[in-house]
Amino acid sequence: MQNRLLRILAVLPHGSKDLEEIAPDIPNVHKAATVLKQVGLAHVDGIGSLRVLAPVRTFIVNYYPPEPGSWKSVQKYFETLATMSSAIERGTEGKAIVERLSPQTSNMQAVFEHSLDVDGEDFPTVIRAAIDLTDLFKYTGLGSLTTLIKSSKKAEVIGDKALLADCIRSQAENILQSLVKGTGHGRI
Repeated sequence: MQNRLLRILAVLPHGSKDLEEIAPDIPNVHKAATVLKQVGLAHVDGIGSLRVLAPVRTFIVNYYPPEPGSWKSVQKYFETLATMSSAIERGTEGKAIVERLSPQTSNMQAVFEHSLDVDGEDFPTVIRAAIDLTDLFKYTGLGSLTTLIKSSKKAEVIGDKALLADCIRSQAENILQSLVKGTGHGRI
């Protein structure tokens, strides 16, 4: 059980405090977290997220990636967060959405990039989630274009011209916004 949790956390650069949401299929997920902390494979950071150190993360992701069954829950959780991002421009809760999602930026990008490398994933759904992050990136200057670039390449490979066009438009929006604001965010 802690093995499965470690594999999931290894993909998340900022770890997670939402263990039940990212790993609903792991029984006693908090017990697994305790074991990981006791053996020094994970620690709790200043905001309460369970994290794995970068060298351990790299090794685990390269040699023991998450199991497909466990990964679906992780991907679904972060797709839901990304969908919230697309509501920033449409609603009055933009500030609350930004506050909720900003700490998850690196995790969302890492999850979507990992999912684009996993055979059998629902690539259009992952690509759409990456596109949904556009508003968050535009208004906060967080994130990078790497996920959108990777999504563009995957959309081209699977032959989805509409998603490819949306990826390119989203990249352009982010670059334009960074030039207007002078944040330099549009850099890769």
